[in-house]
Amino acid sequence: MGPAARRGVGGGPARDAPRGQGKRLPMNFWDSSAIIALVAEEPMAPVARRVLDADGRVAVWWGTSVECAATLARKEREDAARGDSPAVAAAAAERGRRLGELEDQWHEVHPGRRLQALARRLVRVHPLTTPDGLQLAAAITLAEDQPEGVGFLSFDAQLNRAASREGFTLPTPGPEAVDPPGLTVPPRD
Repeated sequence: MGPAARRGVGGGPARDAPRGQGKRLPMNFWDSSAIIALVAEEPMAPVARRVLDADGRVAVWWGTSVECAATLARKEREDAARGDSPAVAAAAAERGRRLGELEDQWHEVHPGRRLQALARRLVRVHPLTTPDGLQLAAAITLAEDQPEGVGFLSFDAQLNRAASREGFTLPTPGPEAVDPPGLTVPPRD
């Protein structure tokens, strides 16, 4: 699927069928931390890969591409400071290639006034940063305000707690993940 085929909430249908028709939502919402774990081969990459293998349909917030580009650029600068320019350039190119492949396939939730209002509520009731509030608001928008049973993948503990309290399903790590950060979430209140 090429970039022109990418669809999203606000820019075209992002589901196989409306929620009310009894069909499951066709994708999980992925926070930027999960995308980065996958494309940069971070320690939580096996968990992200397992979720992607189980359901290859990925939904993200409209700003995810920029968040990921900024994180990958920071990683490249950090790697360059340690030396070995050819290896750094090759690693950066590979990360960029992986990100591009995901971007060509993911569905984006686009910004709008409703999403802004949701984000304002979320940062008021949960201890979230602005970007995390926007991520979670995008996920709620994707879920059509019914997050129960919708997957939410993030490796940020605070964001996971808020997503769980909002009703999202958080994937549990497989045996390949030891003491994963951000996936142990207290029960909902």
